Amino acid sequence: MQEDEIVGTFKWKKEGEAPKSSRHVKASPDPTYSFDPKGSNLTEVECFRLFFCEEITNNLLLFSNKKIAKEHKTDDNKLSKTSILRYLGILLYMGAHHDVINPVEELWSIDHGKSIYRNSMPRDNFKFISSHIETYDVGQPDDVCDDASDTSDDGDVEEKEEADNGPEGEYFNCAEYSDRDFRDLSEEQLRKDVRIKRGIVGSGVVKVVPAITPNAHDSFSKIRVILDKFISNLVNQTYYKPSNSVSVDEHLCFYKGHMCAKVFIKSKPGRYGIKFWMCADCETGMTLNFQMYCGKCGGKEDNQGFRVVGDIILPTLCRGNKFTVVCDNFFCTLRLSHYLASCGCQLLGTMRINRKELPDEAKTIKGRTPDTTIFFSKGNCKLISYFNEKKKLVLVLSTCHEKNEIEVVEQDVFIGKEKMTIHKPQPILDYNHKMGGVDTVDQMTRYYTCRRRTNRWNIRALYDMIDIAALNAYKTYSNYHPCKRVDFLNNLSGALMKMK
Repeated sequence: MQEDEIVGTFKWKKEGEAPKSSRHVKASPDPTYSFDPKGSNLTEVECFRLFFCEEITNNLLLFSNKKIAKEHKTDDNKLSKTSILRYLGILLYMGAHHDVINPVEELWSIDHGKSIYRNSMPRDNFKFISSHIETYDVGQPDDVCDDASDTSDDGDVEEKEEADNGPEGEYFNCAEYSDRDFRDLSEEQLRKDVRIKRGIVGSGVVKVVPAITPNAHDSFSKIRVILDKFISNLVNQTYYKPSNSVSVDEHLCFYKGHMCAKVFIKSKPGRYGIKFWMCADCETGMTLNFQMYCGKCGGKEDNQGFRVVGDIILPTLCRGNKFTVVCDNFFCTLRLSHYLASCGCQLLGTMRINRKELPDEAKTIKGRTPDTTIFFSKGNCKLISYFNEKKKLVLVLSTCHEKNEIEVVEQDVFIGKEKMTIHKPQPILDYNHKMGGVDTVDQMTRYYTCRRRTNRWNIRALYDMIDIAALNAYKTYSNYHPCKRVDFLNNLSGALMKMK
């Protein structure tokens, strides 16, 4: 069904201005996520290997040795699996102690360095692995995504300023349902239809290839094998069941080198880098799925936000989970709310004021008093038009709220020297509380990051995957054995550096 048809038949009913209540913000509800008790015996390394599995390590070893053989014309310098694991341990330890920005010579120095690095691996070995670790088969032709010729990395080179799907399964695109009235599909019909299309009915493991934006040439072959397997591990988490709310947002992997799909996002730390669409748990911040953005391929993609949300939440739907999707105004549309309702899910998100499916009265601020809320409804959809104390209009679409609830929130909003009390509708309070899932991942991975300086974008993406795997591993391990994150990283990196 086209969006024009939805807009043309969707008539909003105004419910009037909401009355103001004297109630205060509700206490935080009980957690809705769960961890399998069988995981209580997992060690730090085993939790890490749930996400950064042995297959990924073996691929890194295979591709790196092929690169060494190609460049050096000999097998004398081949790496071992132990050296790869120790290298990962050193990276994690550097991240835990904020050593990633320091030169290798200083870290391995007898006078000023740390003995743990020298005891784990010789300095020259670490530099050799840093410059030869690879995420793709250098012997196979690939579509290069670089704007300039690729340069080798010695681990401390300063950055320059500036669709063939794999064997895991077919790629699902929400456009498959764009020409049909998906609102008429029952939840079971939709799930069965999708699972048959994907060939995963009766399978205990959801097979997905959500790593790369569809309808694009395979510019990301340099990272595809590793990324597809990593995302499969995120989707098929063994010991974790997500909560009833997930957030969808942009995740930026900081990178300033040459790359065809490098983006600029002013609101993100670092601003330049590789963009991922990410789905994270609102309550725990666990990363559930993500997809790499590959830039503009041909013309402009229509309904990109709708397609992205469908792609990255489908694997979780196929595992039988039902949840509320929380997203910002880039993704949130009336069409998306219909699609999620047909899947048995709900939607909560802000809306852009220029969406043509919105009633004109909801977008009008002339004559309105600040700190007032007007509700509109149609079926299970509720539109909240909130004109806040700063005289800015906020539009929120929700399919998970049954009634017009207003909560009083005392905030330090000053007019002169006087503090005033403002009244916010419950959907906006819930949105503010739940929307930070992906931002939590960004913040936590940025603080303890193993990201070293490199000219190679695929290695930067690899560092990002290691950070996400370590964060998910920590959240899994700390649920059974509460501990500080730095202690977990010390134990994990220490165990990896002692591998034999």
